[in-house]
Amino acid sequence: MVDRDGAPDDRRSSQNAESHAGHGGDASPLRCCCNSEDATVATSPADIACFFAGQTLMSFFRCAACLSMLLCLLLTPAHAARLWAGRVTHVTDGDTLWVQAFAGVEAHKLRLEGLDAPEACQAWGPQAHAALRSLLLGQVVQVRTLNRDAYGRRLSQVQYQGQDVGDWLVRQGHAWSSRFQGRSGRYDAAQQQAQLLRKGLFSQPGPWLTPRQFRQRYGACRPPQTGHPG
Repeated sequence: MVDRDGAPDDRRSSQNAESHAGHGGDASPLRCCCNSEDATVATSPADIACFFAGQTLMSFFRCAACLSMLLCLLLTPAHAARLWAGRVTHVTDGDTLWVQAFAGVEAHKLRLEGLDAPEACQAWGPQAHAALRSLLLGQVVQVRTLNRDAYGRRLSQVQYQGQDVGDWLVRQGHAWSSRFQGRSGRYDAAQQQAQLLRKGLFSQPGPWLTPRQFRQRYGACRPPQTGHPG
């Protein structure tokens, strides 16, 4: 159609173009972020709408791959950091040791969780140290890391040949079961058995001081000069 001056009627052309675009013609559809080369996880409302609407089956699988890789990055390191294996390279005292992880190059300083061994300068402290060293030095152990204490040590549960090392230490009378704010400790039953059988530190004449009581009364022991960092 032309107007009176012989020029095409742009109004109708514009209307036809708008009508054609409204029915999914040449207008570019809204693209999901996962369709682009720098694919990232869809976070905007437009991207989410695009994801669920989907333009092709391939787009769906590409977006699913993006999400799958993100979940692997978020979950795998956290899980791997909690459960690991290594070799004991040094024993500091009755409840602290160093373990060289098989998956790394550095040895980690671990504090056994749920127990408290006598201080190095406290009665039975040297025996507790010797017991842990004799059991684990140079051996392969499995470690479950829980948290860090105020000194930066990794609070951990350690197993050796399927046995809980903490339970063994307390049951042999080499350590106390730790209690916090009056709550029962993890190894209370093992400590009661050691006391009943008068094993380890409980074979000594009382009264027995827990390591906490000893530190409050006499202070911390002076670290031994071993040439090791801790």
